[in-house]
Amino acid sequence: MPSNIYIGKRSSKEGWISFESDPHHKRTRDDIYGRCLPCIENLRKQLIAGKKEIQLKEPLNCWKVTIILKNLDECYEFLSLYENKYLFRDVYGKFGSGRKDADTKVTVFHTQSEKERDTLYKEAKECLMVLGRERNVFISRGCANLYGDILGDWKNWKVFTPLKDGVNVRKKIEMLNKLLYYSS
Repeated sequence: MPSNIYIGKRSSKEGWISFESDPHHKRTRDDIYGRCLPCIENLRKQLIAGKKEIQLKEPLNCWKVTIILKNLDECYEFLSLYENKYLFRDVYGKFGSGRKDADTKVTVFHTQSEKERDTLYKEAKECLMVLGRERNVFISRGCANLYGDILGDWKNWKVFTPLKDGVNVRKKIEMLNKLLYYSS
């Protein structure tokens, strides 16, 4: 049974710091190489093949619970409380911001089940109440930022989701090529 949250030793180029209940961050690595990169490659292949509807698999079972906080100190404080109050199962995610100039920071839990997503959401709200913080907590698809511009609102995604009108497929393929190149 997990009892600690282990913070990554360094931040990504974008400003994210990972956390996980495994000291070696195995789940994070497994997700990146076993789910995320294959998912991105699958999207790229479908776009190259000229598909007008994108077949979704991982994106339909990939969730984020995001807690908006003021700064990194609040992120650490939130994770410390969460660790002491709720850590009885494996958790993983990241905190910080993808934009260095952002006015706020976030703590993001990743999960692949709706049940765990809902539990994390409830626990995050409870932690904020204990901390006396009036902050936002929201749920989204794990890769809504990657798929949203071509498929629309993630709440409407299905196994086969049509491309939005006017999608610049060539530009999206170029972006995916860069993303895959830099991650390898």
